[in-house]
Amino acid sequence: MNLPKTMKAVMAYGRNDYAFLEDAPVPQIENPDDIILKIDACGICGSDVMWYQGADSFWGNEKEKGPMEPPVIPGHEYTGTIVAMGTGAASKGYALGERVVADMIKFCGDCFYCKRGEYNMCENQRNFGHQSDVNGAFAEYMRIPEGTVVYRLPADMPLDKAVLIEPFCCAMHGVERAGITKEDLVVISGMGCIGLAMVSIAKKYEPRMIVGLEMNPARIELAKKFGCDLVLNPKETDVVKRVKELTEGRGCDVYLEVAAHPSSVYQGLDMIRKKGRFVQFSALPEEITYDWTIIGDRKELDIYGSYTSCHCFEKVIRGLYDGSLKSEGMITHRYPLEQFLAAVEKAARKEPDVIKIVMTMDGKE
Repeated sequence: MNLPKTMKAVMAYGRNDYAFLEDAPVPQIENPDDIILKIDACGICGSDVMWYQGADSFWGNEKEKGPMEPPVIPGHEYTGTIVAMGTGAASKGYALGERVVADMIKFCGDCFYCKRGEYNMCENQRNFGHQSDVNGAFAEYMRIPEGTVVYRLPADMPLDKAVLIEPFCCAMHGVERAGITKEDLVVISGMGCIGLAMVSIAKKYEPRMIVGLEMNPARIELAKKFGCDLVLNPKETDVVKRVKELTEGRGCDVYLEVAAHPSSVYQGLDMIRKKGRFVQFSALPEEITYDWTIIGDRKELDIYGSYTSCHCFEKVIRGLYDGSLKSEGMITHRYPLEQFLAAVEKAARKEPDVIKIVMTMDGKE
């Protein structure tokens, strides 16, 4: 296939400085293992919104440098079709026309963490959509460089499922960090895309009860369909008191923080039982303060972080494809790439009808 010289793409130049380009250069094969994808769709992640709004955690501040290295094409929740590849990729059995997804991290394979199989913690990682040598998928074409794990998709996998693979992988990693058992009462705070995916994944562990926390009525109803046994609205209910009532005053066994709001962290630390497991998934928009002695002197908590995913893609692809992982209803809006700025602004406003916005490359909404 002869690729065009230019393409449509979204470019991030800095904080609050994004532009849609009609003539961005189409990526080229640079190394034998490189693959060029024609992007079919790319979802807007909550982190994309935070980048767009200029969050210090991504752009840095006077204390530390952030991971963003502009100019860069953002976007990491994607699926695409192979349209070109180097000789090394071809020798590995990849074929033109195959539908694939790839890990959002290009890892080195040689550092302390990579050798332990913990490649999401790679000391030399490059993240798609963060740095210009690994441009992301808010574009018509994207280069997948050597050092990236590429996963084939079933030819008949619906696009609406394929584009959700990466966020489901992140959700799965967070759930796996929690170590859920059948005896656990699990609380998941925030019923957006990741929270709903966590509900669907957590159900496989058959916990005693899954409680969702959410204020949006539409999301509350969807959370019930995804498998929550109970959904509580913090605006209407003292959720800490209610969860303790369900557990003879102890509190929840597992708390997964996915709401990306300081109050969600505080209520989780208040709600969780002694020796409970707290998983912090969300990137928070601001620093928080709390009496940290609750971890040791008062509750002896296990605190886990969760960053992207690790060894989850194949499991998620199977689960979404065979329907054992629910995804229906997650994608609420579709925009053509040309309308990215309108789409990300809509996501940033947190309008009640929005769960997942997907950018399409065929010009259709």
